[in-house]
Amino acid sequence: MSLPAAATDPRRVGGGDINEAWHVRLSGGEAFVKTRPDAGPGEYALEAAGLEWLAEPGALRTPGVIEVAEDYLALEWVEPGRLSAVGAEQLGRGLAAIHAAGSPCFGDPGFGARLGVEARIGSLRLPNEPSEDWASFYAQRRLLPLARIASERGALRSAARSACCTAQFLGTASKNTKMITISNTIPNSSNAQMMCTTTFAT
Repeated sequence: MSLPAAATDPRRVGGGDINEAWHVRLSGGEAFVKTRPDAGPGEYALEAAGLEWLAEPGALRTPGVIEVAEDYLALEWVEPGRLSAVGAEQLGRGLAAIHAAGSPCFGDPGFGARLGVEARIGSLRLPNEPSEDWASFYAQRRLLPLARIASERGALRSAARSACCTAQFLGTASKNTKMITISNTIPNSSNAQMMCTTTFAT
């Protein structure tokens, strides 16, 4: 466990998957700290930059970054509670406004490259190089790497050893809609092949 040096009254709280979650007193107020001993270099700095970027449109209040280090991230404490119907509507409108603010690309908008940090989903490192359209980004930077990792770990099939994954654009239904096919060809123990194909619209 690593906490800010000035943190007092630490108390474990629920939440998180790969990190420990703590409620502490820090800088005269309450704070939330996430920490784990094997965090990747710059991982928490990248998350802090992402939170600050999401706050830029001013559409929703995001937890303020109090302190960031290689082995912890301290954020403004958000008191647990339930949203009213009005609050739920405000949240929805705020999320829509953040999406409408857009990004220069799909993938890393720049601070990942600036910090020299790879993207993570949980404990997995995934490529996050920019792409001009969502369909290409989601296929090449998310589905295909995840399929390869799952195959290497034997999660797609107990005898799987490798996966050859290809993404093919099948056509355009409208200016902003594309069909994608993700095909996973996985050798099994009898040298046969299992083909799993998923097609979806974007």
